[in-house]
Amino acid sequence: MRARLISLAASNAPLIARGSLVEMLRDGAWELSLEALTSRALPELVRRDLILFGLDELAVLREVRAGRLARGHVLAFRCVPGAGEVRFNGERAALPDALEIARAYLEFHMLGGMLAAAVGG
Repeated sequence: MRARLISLAASNAPLIARGSLVEMLRDGAWELSLEALTSRALPELVRRDLILFGLDELAVLREVRAGRLARGHVLAFRCVPGAGEVRFNGERAALPDALEIARAYLEFHMLGGMLAAAVGG
């Protein structure tokens, strides 16, 4: 998996300069994306994560639920103050609780914890 955390607003600059991932996630506009680098062994892990983070019923993620996660597929969460969305291979769906899901991912998931540690969270 390749994980990327991207700032979506110039207003994040002071938060990034201070190294405050927590503030950027809470107050800023950003996107967290996960790209599959292989098709091996990932579908079960990702399907489990969909249930763990309450995303298993989203229609946009039906291919992931069915185990069709392949190399190059990208799952992304976009958060701007007051709104959010989930994206998978060009399809999008509103995700009102995107901030809470991303926070839980960074706090409770091994890959999320490594991402947070890598950027100084």
